[in-house]
Amino acid sequence: LASYQTQMALEGARLHVNTKAPPIAGDSLEAMVKQYNEAYSIIGRLARKYPTEILEAMIFTRTLGEEELKSKSKVKKWVADLKENLEEQHPGIASNFSLDLNEDPERHLFLPEATIDLHGLETPYPFEQDFFHSGEYRAITELGDLLEGLIEEGAYVERGDRTQEISSFGKAVEWLTNDAMKGHYLQRYKGLGEMNPGQLWETTMDPETRRMSQVDWKETDTAAAVALFGVLMGDEVYPRREFIEENALSAENLDI
Repeated sequence: LASYQTQMALEGARLHVNTKAPPIAGDSLEAMVKQYNEAYSIIGRLARKYPTEILEAMIFTRTLGEEELKSKSKVKKWVADLKENLEEQHPGIASNFSLDLNEDPERHLFLPEATIDLHGLETPYPFEQDFFHSGEYRAITELGDLLEGLIEEGAYVERGDRTQEISSFGKAVEWLTNDAMKGHYLQRYKGLGEMNPGQLWETTMDPETRRMSQVDWKETDTAAAVALFGVLMGDEVYPRREFIEENALSAENLDI
């Protein structure tokens, strides 16, 4: 669904980062939108562990290297920059957050921690060293590198003969998606069995549009596959939930 919407949104789309710059379109714009969507998909997955507002502020905060975690002054400066970006992006709720750092004396590390205060109830969200080593954090900061200084005064996006002024790349993606989906109706199915023959042909079976992948199978894979199938499709709920909790943050290339 997400890739279909992106494909629709980019049809005839052109991004002008200011009034004089040549437009960004085609494969270049598609790559930028893909990187943006993937980073925000990661933020969506991480939101069960960390506040979304903090993760979004990290996009525009310089990368905190793992070696820097050993320096109290560098982490303290990074936390101050993060707080500043949080206030700029979410001025209405930034006051509910406090940002500090915790010392790990055993590993000689200083680790950021966010705390949110809602109606007197404080909830801490500590960031571990592994977070700053993860591909998820790298994807977030790489998006920041892409967006830094990109959108200038007078920037606008156009699709066909329609034009919209924008203040950020996110606003461009939002407008393009909404404009592309006008007059379209999206129907969701839990499985192919809910479709009628015409819908199956249009979405899945038509050789002109379908995608097929070859799967190589080894006899040695059988036992592992049977065990995994039992976990994911079996009657027991707890093993499936445990599998999801253990693997959710390492999943890549999801199309939701």
